[in-house]
Amino acid sequence: MEAYRANALFDAHRDDPEFGLRLLTDEARDNGEAMSDRTAWRIASANGWFSAFGKPKRSKARRPGPAVHDDLCAVIDEHGRTRHVFATDAPNQLWLTDITEHRTAWIPTVVATR
Repeated sequence: MEAYRANALFDAHRDDPEFGLRLLTDEARDNGEAMSDRTAWRIASANGWFSAFGKPKRSKARRPGPAVHDDLCAVIDEHGRTRHVFATDAPNQLWLTDITEHRTAWIPTVVATR
């Protein structure tokens, strides 16, 4: 039963890719495959059938992009691998957290040292 409904929706989508979900559902109903709007949405969403004029929403499971700040702790070792060194030659050279993000009454003065 589900396969017949999916085929009817796909045929309607292939004929008119600019149609939205409601028009696709109406066209599938006209072709003899009765279904609710929710069922049509579930089938179309699972198969990635969206209107040519709309955009599907991004998934929450996407991997995050690169960090927006420079990675000052990263060094490349003799084997070409990226390592992190949390040590500096002088105080106030390497901050492990961004102190501008949080309101505080004091300024941390301890940083990573060798």
